[in-house]
Amino acid sequence: MRLDDFDWSRLTHVYGSAEDVPDLVADLLDGDEGTVDEVLEELVSALVHQGDATSATAATVLVLIGTLREGCDHAAAVLELLAVVASVAAESGPVTVEEARDARARLLAGDVDAMTVNSTSARAAVWAALDDLAATLPPHLDWASPGCGWAIECVAALGERASTLRPRMLDLVASNPEPGEQRVLEPLARLSARGEHLELYRAYLGHEDVRARADAALALVIAGDTSDATLDTLASAATGPAIPPSLEDMAGVGALLEDEAPRFFDRVLRRASGFHVSMDALLAWLDALAITPSGGTRATHDSLEFGGPARDVPRDAKLIALVDACVHARGLWNGRTNVFEMLGLPGSREELAAWLRHPA
Repeated sequence: MRLDDFDWSRLTHVYGSAEDVPDLVADLLDGDEGTVDEVLEELVSALVHQGDATSATAATVLVLIGTLREGCDHAAAVLELLAVVASVAAESGPVTVEEARDARARLLAGDVDAMTVNSTSARAAVWAALDDLAATLPPHLDWASPGCGWAIECVAALGERASTLRPRMLDLVASNPEPGEQRVLEPLARLSARGEHLELYRAYLGHEDVRARADAALALVIAGDTSDATLDTLASAATGPAIPPSLEDMAGVGALLEDEAPRFFDRVLRRASGFHVSMDALLAWLDALAITPSGGTRATHDSLEFGGPARDVPRDAKLIALVDACVHARGLWNGRTNVFEMLGLPGSREELAAWLRHPA
């Protein structure tokens, strides 16, 4: 698809009419290096601001995919924008085949009145537009390509829709000139059947590079391995001085772990009990605290606080609520002793550390 295949005056983005999109896309494709980043920021803001989907988002995706097929000077920037859109679409959830097919047909016919911002039809149109993305990625799944990192992000966001790229991703693992940065392990696991490539991932659990260890551990979780070695590696990476990018979305990690999430958080709290973990690490866990532990109690300190006495809640709920208290208070000992009283936990560093290490 090309820019002139659409009547942009009829399309909309987050801020209204999409008549400005063709000029922005042209600047992205043909502009000088000094302006590409600024243009990319404008397009991201207009097309996917706060996770929204619009008719202009879908049309832009189709145009950019067509551009990748033909080749362009700023392929890395194009792949970055497509990775952002694909990630947002993945987070918003799938649509039915019928919805996607209908939305694509309406978009191409210019029948876009119902595609208001973040409507079901707009989300379906974006989902349908991404169908052809996987087929354009192989030339960029090469460590020598400046867009390789963003192409990998596209694969991760597409998930099973990029399953045909599994052999190419395995080639990337084998040919990586810097094996410490195994960004490809976790996306590869999402394309693989459970149990595939386990030995490949396990080989990286002891790697000196924390990013490789974290990606390998996540790949093992995706493949169904939640052994002590896997969870210990994840907990160690999550409480280190620098959190690997793959662990920044702790809500996603918790969702992957499912029933094993309490075991993971228990390990995290035990490591954090040395009080060397940074507040940045604690802040990264905030979104993961909507987990319902195995005992069935919602474990955030706010819900416990307003839900009455919580001394009888399961241990795993107390652990996760304690992390939540750390996050909100920017530290364990910062005027939030009521949280400890409410949970029936000791209030001193020494006593709390002992409780974390030696549960009753």
